[in-house]
Amino acid sequence: MILARVGEVQPTCVKLYSCDRMSGQGGQVPFGYVIERGRLVPEPVEQSIIQRMKDLRASGSSLRAIAATLEEEGHRPRSGGHWHPSQVQRILARDAGPVTGGPDAKGKHKRGLGLSKEHAVRMIQEAPKTMEILS
Repeated sequence: MILARVGEVQPTCVKLYSCDRMSGQGGQVPFGYVIERGRLVPEPVEQSIIQRMKDLRASGSSLRAIAATLEEEGHRPRSGGHWHPSQVQRILARDAGPVTGGPDAKGKHKRGLGLSKEHAVRMIQEAPKTMEILS
């Protein structure tokens, strides 16, 4: 009886999920952004919270201290729950790089060392000297 009910609801859910994924709008909207006309747009209040996180981190606060400060100041995550250090870490890490799939966006496995081509060439050229020093 319950399976029959799930079967009635499931095709609709699967269809909505598939349509969202196919249109590129699947997944959660990152904290600090909203979707307007199919595009990610910065959300001012959440952006101010992200800036507060950055300021606290730059002043040397730990992730746990940042989460506690946000709680004390009355800021809440979208879920309405409590801030956790791992949430703060993810938001700060995500905000450090591009959010959308623009020309500068790269998957984690394609980011490399973040070195310029010139720096990489210099490191390769200096490798024999470095090996002599180390041996």
